[in-house]
Amino acid sequence: MIRVEFRKDKKGNFLYLKLTGHSPGNLGKKGENLLCAGVSVLAQSLGLFFKKRNKLEFIHIRDGFLEFQLVKGSSDSNLGFELTLEGISDLQSQYPDSIEIYDIGE
Repeated sequence: MIRVEFRKDKKGNFLYLKLTGHSPGNLGKKGENLLCAGVSVLAQSLGLFFKKRNKLEFIHIRDGFLEFQLVKGSSDSNLGFELTLEGISDLQSQYPDSIEIYDIGE
């Protein structure tokens, strides 16, 4: 199961994203699982995009884990979060037993 958590600041701007876990083995073994790869590409691209622009307070990436937080949320950064979460949500609609998405509040 892939668990996706995001948080917004008090102004409603996206601030934080965390992904944990893997998609089920019946969808492919490690390195060949297209669902896991798709979710990873979406989330890592967003995190690395912000990192290259010095927008992150921190980022942690390891096997089955990605977490980052922006220094400050903004309307500009919201578009990237919305694109990423929309893509993951589209994958969730195709694989509802493999992905959970949670808004963890402020």
